[in-house]
Amino acid sequence: MSTPINHHYVSQCQIRNFFNGQDKLIYCYDKQLDNYFSKSTTKSLFSEEFSNTRVGTNDELDHETLENELNLYFEQDFEKHSRNVVELANNPHNNDDTKLESLYYLVLYALIADIRIPENKKNIDESYATLMRETAMKVRMLGDEKQADEIEKSLINDKTKYSNVVHYTEIAASRLAKMGDLDFKCMQ
Repeated sequence: MSTPINHHYVSQCQIRNFFNGQDKLIYCYDKQLDNYFSKSTTKSLFSEEFSNTRVGTNDELDHETLENELNLYFEQDFEKHSRNVVELANNPHNNDDTKLESLYYLVLYALIADIRIPENKKNIDESYATLMRETAMKVRMLGDEKQADEIEKSLINDKTKYSNVVHYTEIAASRLAKMGDLDFKCMQ
């Protein structure tokens, strides 16, 4: 199996729901360019090369860890859970534990959507870098030049687009916990 380098920030399992089976096309709109277009595949939509690549142990590039985490916890059962939620919406009285599990699955998927977008990844990295530069400056003012240099050196990343020091599962769980108890209702 080849190593994935084209990483989607909107999963293909979600994009495929917008695919027109009759025309065998997905219709798209680019807001920035005010341009309508269509594609025959989802492979290059909402993706960029190396978006989920990070520096692993021993300073090697790791293209797979985040991709595997996304697949295992957020994508491989997306279709099943989407189907369960549609069934629940169509028949709210047919509610059982599998439907509730599906609702939580899709909530967790939604809770990480924003941090997968390239612009947001860049903003996270810039915020972190600003915080660390301020820390280095304070450490330097306290007289520890060596430690300040180490902090600044840790900010140099010429190997990957983004730091990708996140774990999507941890972020989703943390955000869900902060939301408290969820109450799902099907409105008709």
